[in-house]
Amino acid sequence: KQNRPGFSFLKPHQDESLLSLTIALNDMDQDYTDGGLYVASTQDILNGPSGTVLCFAGGLVHGGYPVTSGTRWILTVFLYVDVNQSGKSPGYTLKALEQESKKALQDDDDNDDGEL
Repeated sequence: KQNRPGFSFLKPHQDESLLSLTIALNDMDQDYTDGGLYVASTQDILNGPSGTVLCFAGGLVHGGYPVTSGTRWILTVFLYVDVNQSGKSPGYTLKALEQESKKALQDDDDNDDGEL
């Protein structure tokens, strides 16, 4: 019996999050066999090398396809939308980022002397 955290597979389920992500932390061809994100609606099994990010709607029925040997390490992330309690209009953060980006581009254009 293995005494490690995690699961060798995960039954199909839905997350409560708006968006869910898995980030591969190791490589299938070196560290484990099989495994991956199972998507019930298409019966696809998605996987990738270390660093691969899979993002999907939390309501998508999915599971962890069984790992048959080795250990698959992933980082799971769940994104939620919270209530805006700032008193500012919705989207205020994105508007501020857009203004900063436009200013940075303008500053860059102003400092460009035309040479490559």
